[in-house]
Amino acid sequence: MDVNHLEPRGGIYAIVNRLNGNQYIGSSKNIPYRWRSHKDTLLAGTHHNRHLQHAWNKYGNDTFDWVIIERADSDDLLHAREQWHLDTAKPAYNIAIDARAPGRGRKTSDEERTRLIARLTGHKTSEATREKIRQAHLGMKASAETKAKIGAASRTRSPETIDKIRQSALRQPRRTGWLPSPELRALWSAQRKGRVLSDEHRAKLRMAQTRRRSRERLLRAATEAAVGY
Repeated sequence: MDVNHLEPRGGIYAIVNRLNGNQYIGSSKNIPYRWRSHKDTLLAGTHHNRHLQHAWNKYGNDTFDWVIIERADSDDLLHAREQWHLDTAKPAYNIAIDARAPGRGRKTSDEERTRLIARLTGHKTSEATREKIRQAHLGMKASAETKAKIGAASRTRSPETIDKIRQSALRQPRRTGWLPSPELRALWSAQRKGRVLSDEHRAKLRMAQTRRRSRERLLRAATEAAVGY
């Protein structure tokens, strides 16, 4: 099918291997655009679907037919119909089995894990990103269900896990064990120079320090009680 002469509409499509009948099923609001994206990455050898890329490399691009299964335009209808075709046809080239959540049910290969580990090794999150994450979590409260799950998990810890927690708590200074870098310490020092604190501010700092030390004592006591000290 000539992509250049297709109307830019949505629907469910299939990329079919004529030699063995295996297929890849997908959906898009603009099928011609999606097909061009598929072809560009397949020809470049960088397609996100390793099964389809392997078949493309093995059989060649002339072996595949590009088929529009049905038309659909709204997101809900696209997802519903794509899911129906995934469940019914069980296409051999699809890795994802959930139309709404492509990552659900997907198994990562050893090769993908190796690439991911190599990419993340030595990676450091920037201060700007850390601040964005902190702001996103401000005011968030765990639901009663989440708290119950956390409590249940903590009550079923193995002796080995408890010992690891104890050893980690003993090694880590202060409350979290996080130590600012020399650059960050220098930045804080420069920001504090010449700064005069009010009596009210000093009182708040003393109160916060007292609360922190109290929490540390409670945490230490709880850790020792958990491991039978």
